[in-house]
Amino acid sequence: MISSRAKALLNNPSPIVVGHVKCQQDPFGPNNPKGCLNFGIAENRLIDDLALKVLDREVEGSKESIHYPPVHGLLELRKAFAAFAKEFLNAGNLNPEHIAVQSGVSSVCEALSFCLFEEGDELIVPAPFYSGFSFDFEARFKVKLVSVQLKNFEHYIQAIKEAVTSKTKG
Repeated sequence: MISSRAKALLNNPSPIVVGHVKCQQDPFGPNNPKGCLNFGIAENRLIDDLALKVLDREVEGSKESIHYPPVHGLLELRKAFAAFAKEFLNAGNLNPEHIAVQSGVSSVCEALSFCLFEEGDELIVPAPFYSGFSFDFEARFKVKLVSVQLKNFEHYIQAIKEAVTSKTKG
């Protein structure tokens, strides 16, 4: 028997999941130009053939590759991200020991919700925002999203400050 929380979510699936299933059932392609393209997730199926050429090669492995990695990601990956963030995101010198890696936005939202928020807390998000946040934060963890509209796709600190209430947690 599943929990009441799981039942409620089954009866109200995430729009991201609904769209993903529809795209899997009727995928766009050269033989199906009227099929669906999924813009709701960060997968680019149009480059599958190119990506498979890169991935279809022998790789050097280590013991870490065949066992559970640290829950916050392998150190090599965290070091690589720190270097990437410094070069391309102007993030300065990040300590890889202070970086946690997870696969997928929903996994990150779940971890943040579980660790940082209580039911009824508020989270300020710039709008427009990823529609999965509504499901990941609100439906699953009862965190209220407070959207702050971007102007010309720029953040304005004053608008964010004005949205803060006593229930704002992030």
